[in-house]
Amino acid sequence: MNRWTRRALLAVSAWCVLVAPAAAGKWRIDPVTGARHANGLPEPQVTGRVVASGRRRSLRYRVKPIPGQRVEFAERMPGRRVRVLGTARGRSGRIAIKPAPGPRDKRRIVAQVLQYGLARDELAVTSYKPPKSASSRVTGLRLVACGGRLKASWKRVKGAKAYRVAVKVSDGRRLLYLDVRRPSLTIPQVTRGMRATVQVRAAALLTGTPKTTTKSIKVKR
Repeated sequence: MNRWTRRALLAVSAWCVLVAPAAAGKWRIDPVTGARHANGLPEPQVTGRVVASGRRRSLRYRVKPIPGQRVEFAERMPGRRVRVLGTARGRSGRIAIKPAPGPRDKRRIVAQVLQYGLARDELAVTSYKPPKSASSRVTGLRLVACGGRLKASWKRVKGAKAYRVAVKVSDGRRLLYLDVRRPSLTIPQVTRGMRATVQVRAAALLTGTPKTTTKSIKVKR
């Protein structure tokens, strides 16, 4: 086989056309008047790190620009919850993070990559640990007994819509308050010589179940 024959065969194979099964009869194939090809999109590249300044946290990122690409950053929190942080603007930038109340476990930040409005990929970017101010645990629990009543008070938990309070009194009572809206509660009929134990937990948070804070008191008056 000479070189001209080989070139002819290569040309024919390069323009091979497949026709789906169809009815018998004459078929006409018009001459090819043009051809185009599409290059595959480059792989998305997103990097970032969380910078801490006191109680503040911010995400510094770098994105490889691709036509039609949009990158949104999200935070994956405990309990399989996802919170959108913001959208990338340009090759690099910074997004302020306001940590949602919840356990102080590590929280992962991912980049959700969209291409012309369609989801393309999700990339792991970085992780961080929220500050103590984002903890959902009740602090400052204080018990004061006076006049046959016991008053429990505590510091307000950011993001909590309600509190759950369990009270155990030495006279055998077991009291459960499921929807306490304020950071305080008064328990009646707690008199001198009785012992009471109070447990408080924040409720209706964005994240998982927070820890319970417990305190006991023996009434002396």
